[in-house]
Amino acid sequence: MGLTRDFRETVQARINRDPEFCEELLKELGMDFNYKMTIDLDMARMYAKKKCKICHGKGYQVVIHASSGKSLVKGCPTTENYSYCKCAEKEMKKYG
Repeated sequence: MGLTRDFRETVQARINRDPEFCEELLKELGMDFNYKMTIDLDMARMYAKKKCKICHGKGYQVVIHASSGKSLVKGCPTTENYSYCKCAEKEMKKYG
């Protein structure tokens, strides 16, 4: 049976105003992840140099950290941070 529109709107509104509820909902659904998207991937790809050895032409890098602050071991919660590669940053500054 599909969800009613009213129920979906209620859950969506609760997710938007309560970050703790959102985190618990994701954990319950088996999506226990935390990532921070601070860049535009399309812009990164557009300005990337194809022969860059750091990003291999993607224009961005993904850095994975342990969420607990301890060392990164198998099974621990992680945080993914995306950042522009130096080649893409240089081209964006050059062309604005």
